Amino acid sequence: MGVSESAYNARDLELTYQYSNFGVPGLGLKRGLSEDVVVAPYATALAAMIDPRAAAQNFARLTEAGASGRYGFYEALDYTATRVPEDQDVAVVRAYMAHHQGMSLVALAQRPATTASCARAFTPSRACKPRSCCLQERTPRDVLVARPRVEEVRAVANVRDLVPPVLRRFTSPHDATPGIHLLSNGRYSVMVTTAGSGYSHWRDLAVTRWREDRTRDAWGTYFSSRRITAAQVWSAAYQPSGVEPDSYEVAFSEDHVEIRRRDGAIATTLEIVVSPEHDAEVRRVSITNLGARTREIELTSYAEIVLAPPAADAAHPAFSNLFVQTEFVAELGALLATRRPRSAGESQVWAAHVIVAEGETVGDLQYETDRARFLGRGRGIRTPMSVIDGRPLSNTVGAVLDPIVSLRRRVRLAPGSHRAGHLLDADRVIARRGARPGRRVQ
Repeated sequence: MGVSESAYNARDLELTYQYSNFGVPGLGLKRGLSEDVVVAPYATALAAMIDPRAAAQNFARLTEAGASGRYGFYEALDYTATRVPEDQDVAVVRAYMAHHQGMSLVALAQRPATTASCARAFTPSRACKPRSCCLQERTPRDVLVARPRVEEVRAVANVRDLVPPVLRRFTSPHDATPGIHLLSNGRYSVMVTTAGSGYSHWRDLAVTRWREDRTRDAWGTYFSSRRITAAQVWSAAYQPSGVEPDSYEVAFSEDHVEIRRRDGAIATTLEIVVSPEHDAEVRRVSITNLGARTREIELTSYAEIVLAPPAADAAHPAFSNLFVQTEFVAELGALLATRRPRSAGESQVWAAHVIVAEGETVGDLQYETDRARFLGRGRGIRTPMSVIDGRPLSNTVGAVLDPIVSLRRRVRLAPGSHRAGHLLDADRVIARRGARPGRRVQ
């Protein structure tokens, strides 16, 4: 039906169709052509110069498939299974490319087996003669020419078969070999263990602190939940509280992590994703009240901020902490952290920590950036004073000796109700020294 390079049914943030090269499986030198089945109507127009009768018949088939629009034939028909909606057989790329439309008009205007052609009309021009060599496409010399690969040709018939996604499930955080999962968009990376620990990296910088320790596994971005009336404390995952849940399940998918647990009448779900287009991670905590009474629950986040290469932080963490300072943007409800540049040519890095609660909330948003105030004297991450004792966060910002980011929201859950909170961690490099990205983390 006509195969060539064209747009296909995938869009970017601005909803612009993406563009790539496609070929006939088994005939092209490129491997993996059978994985994408995209038909371009303009390729049929180009074939009309060779076989106009077959091209006319193919245009009729394209029209029946929905390729014809108000201004002519659309850019392409995408038959690739992963890009076709479930209730349809084909995804129509509803766009017009002027370059391809022009090629179609020129091809259809020429009659086969005649001497008149656009190429011959322009060749005598002095302006075109020096560039005529660009029209000669030679066979690559360094590529081995082989016969069509039969397995790729046959694979096209099964292109509609969906490949099941890779999914790993765990029912306990106490495996002898800890299960881990990596999420990344190529720049921002997140590692998560089955217990809920891990790290966040942006390029060559560690966003949060992490140390390899199988015995404790006490480093990561955490959520602690506290039931107000009963003073019951647990975590969205197994860490950092270490409280044994009634049920526990971890699912590692290709694009996200999901941790589910149940503690009595409270069910908690933690979902972690990394944005494919922005250098940010989103952690969604959903709490469901399965009981018969209304409950108030405090949700507190916690992460130790680094914003430096992991090796430099591991060599001297106390010295590394001296260059980190924090501030709170009230209108956004966001904590900002930055590392002061040590030289004039060093770019300043900012990190944003935002929490958004759905539904009814109780009280004001609380925040903390001083680890000593959060944990309390002689306490660790498993028994922090701010969570276990229910003490309010101090709303401290500035240049602290041991920087963290922590936000707290209190929600009220009616019997059978469900609430969700979203935590956004974003990191950006600001080229201008001293710039503050307050409005860029919305």
